[in-house]
Amino acid sequence: MAVAGEQMVTLLLAGPSGAGKSETGNTLSGRNDFVAADSASSVTQRCQAAGFFLAGDGFTRKPGQLVDTPGFGDSDADPKQQLALFEQFKDLLPGGVSGMLFVVPFGRFGAPIQRSMDLFFDLLGDEAAKDVAILVVTHCGDNPQEKEAVVRASTALARYLPFFRGGLACIDNKVCAATAQNELFQRIQKLLQCTQGRKWECRHLREAQEYRASMQQRIARLPIDLQPPANTQLAALHRGDATREQVFRAVTYQEAMQRHRLEEERCRQEREAEAQHQAELARAAERHRRELVRQQQEAEKRRQQELEQQRRLQQEQQRLQQARELERQKEQQRLEQARELERQREKSRREAASLERRRARLEEERRETEARRREASRQRRRNESIATGVSAGAGIGSTLGLIGGPVGAIAGSAIGGFFGGLLGS
Repeated sequence: MAVAGEQMVTLLLAGPSGAGKSETGNTLSGRNDFVAADSASSVTQRCQAAGFFLAGDGFTRKPGQLVDTPGFGDSDADPKQQLALFEQFKDLLPGGVSGMLFVVPFGRFGAPIQRSMDLFFDLLGDEAAKDVAILVVTHCGDNPQEKEAVVRASTALARYLPFFRGGLACIDNKVCAATAQNELFQRIQKLLQCTQGRKWECRHLREAQEYRASMQQRIARLPIDLQPPANTQLAALHRGDATREQVFRAVTYQEAMQRHRLEEERCRQEREAEAQHQAELARAAERHRRELVRQQQEAEKRRQQELEQQRRLQQEQQRLQQARELERQKEQQRLEQARELERQREKSRREAASLERRRARLEEERRETEARRREASRQRRRNESIATGVSAGAGIGSTLGLIGGPVGAIAGSAIGGFFGGLLGS
């Protein structure tokens, strides 16, 4: 929404046929500017405009303009023609809409009214329209407060009441038009305070039209047999029997079906291409097999020729080999004789070495025997010298013993033993 550049208050009256839109417009203007009738059918066949002044207790008097629209939802007109008539209001309110009064009669809260509300918000841009929307319930008699409680408790309107952010006004245009006018003025003034002069812009209507056009384009791109379900939902949207979300889901589902078909067609083409590829591979394999057979036959022929050549070569090689074998045997005999001679020589050398070692051992044993003999001779001479020394010492000791007693005998024996050992060494 955009802020209006002037103080003009612009109001749009909308709702199903026979709801009392024209009477509500007359109540707001204080004049009979619009033709009204006690009928459930549509009396207004085109958008009509009338000026009025917005007043109210504690509020500044402001000039305004009212636009009454043809009813939709249960009119006899064709849905597309009906929407075209309703959308004429944008030519009367090019600067935007300060408030949208959706008028419904008390007690008529069934499916037709609900379809009208869905269509209303869909046409005017949903969220943008909710900011300036007021729900007006007419034919409330002389006790509007009681009727308001009934309206707020209605399960049929429970989903829609939050959409009207401008509030709820329960009035009766016939029982007390002044009370109804004051109630409407109060609601409109509060709405203007909340929006701070911002208006609903006609571009939202264009955006809604572009949305429907985009849906039509998406549907047109679908295959012919997939278009009817989506077209049915789009037609229901024009009648108010479906929401944008339902249309979007229907179109998206059909597009998914189209993609599924395209994917199946692509898979089928891929399978056919694969089958053709496999057939071509089989033909190529057959050609290759035949070529291999031909090559094998040629190779077999060449092999037979080579075998014949090899047989001849083998015969020649066998003859040469026999000759070489005879020569080798002769050479082997010569080598064997030479090796035998060498073995005899080696044996002789080993025997000579063995004799030399035996002679060396005998010589070593002779030297050892001679050394032991000399050692025994020395030991014998030593023992004899010791015995001689001992005998001499004994004689000396006996002599000293005669002179010095027992001590002299012992000393004499020791001296004799000492000298005997010296003599033996």
